[in-house]
Amino acid sequence: MTLRQSSISVPAGPLAHNGLYLTRVIQVRCHPGERAISGGTRWDSDKDGEELTTVYSRPVMENGVPVGWRARGGSDIGAARVFTVEVLCA
Repeated sequence: MTLRQSSISVPAGPLAHNGLYLTRVIQVRCHPGERAISGGTRWDSDKDGEELTTVYSRPVMENGVPVGWRARGGSDIGAARVFTVEVLCA
């Protein structure tokens, strides 16, 4: 099994702290011949008071076969943060 990952920066928002989130979507694929076993997300920060959320996290399917992972992350803070999606491939 191999863990594959990809990251994207969710920028600081002028709308920070007003309940509106800036979001970004990212996906990562397994290599040809591999299947996605599971997946998830993480943020580069875990500070108190920061509102960082995973809007959705789900497998990428092709012809009924899980081949990757896709997720959308949202931020309601005035600083950029890195959102990472991970997939375990076998």
